[in-house]
Amino acid sequence: MSMTGLQSMDIAALLRSIPYPQVSWTARNWSKKVHDALRPYYLEGRKSAEELILELSKHLPIKTEGDQRIADRVRIEQVSGKTTDLGKVKNWFLRIDELYKFVFGVSYTDLQFPKNCPSNIDCVIRYDPETDEFYSDDHFLTHLLRYLRGIDPKDIDVLNQELFPTRFGLSYGANLHALILDYRSLWGLGFLRKCHQAEKLEIRSPEGGSILLDKEDFSPVFEKIGKICVTSDFDFDHPCRMEKDTFLLLFSYSDNTVEIGYRKGHFYTDEFACFEILG
Repeated sequence: MSMTGLQSMDIAALLRSIPYPQVSWTARNWSKKVHDALRPYYLEGRKSAEELILELSKHLPIKTEGDQRIADRVRIEQVSGKTTDLGKVKNWFLRIDELYKFVFGVSYTDLQFPKNCPSNIDCVIRYDPETDEFYSDDHFLTHLLRYLRGIDPKDIDVLNQELFPTRFGLSYGANLHALILDYRSLWGLGFLRKCHQAEKLEIRSPEGGSILLDKEDFSPVFEKIGKICVTSDFDFDHPCRMEKDTFLLLFSYSDNTVEIGYRKGHFYTDEFACFEILG
């Protein structure tokens, strides 16, 4: 695959097009299996740090001015035997709300996760030339930067077992695995927060029955959601949509209709992304 531009819908569509690899975190030879499953979605051609920031800056208000005290708190994963020279690292700052609206189409505060973090704060992009790696205080952004940077074709089949730095096939695949989990979880949370904005809701039962609800009938239910948590116990042998007791919820907006599943108190934005309502 190749990436020539970074329009917001391009990134969202790209991430949504990558299927969640049906590999358990505890599977034997996990990194190799994830690498094999995700290899068709690798972005071939590794960008320099400057090339990646320049490309992102065309679409996001990345700035060089910010609170250095915040930047200094960004965790650096040390390579054995090396120390980070803070005088050599490069820092950029990005308003977290701009990032989340750019990729997910929702405000950071709409997710209410965490509730004590406002949307008008900056997240940090740090590049460390010693490790040739990007870091951020936002885990999703860290994984996104390392994925969008790409991988050299000659490094794809180098079966280096080290998962850091993100340079070879196994580490690039592991980073992409984490990115897809982050993306699907955050997108699902944002979608559930926006459900009450739909104009109509159709509920289809497993038996074929159907109920159509207007906004005033279902919107209060989603407005009163106190807490949403992600359930990560994926059952790859029995996807949710294949179960006979799954209800389909079709939310209609002015320009499109979005479908999710509901089964035993859980919402499924796809077969393997599950959300539980608490409180």
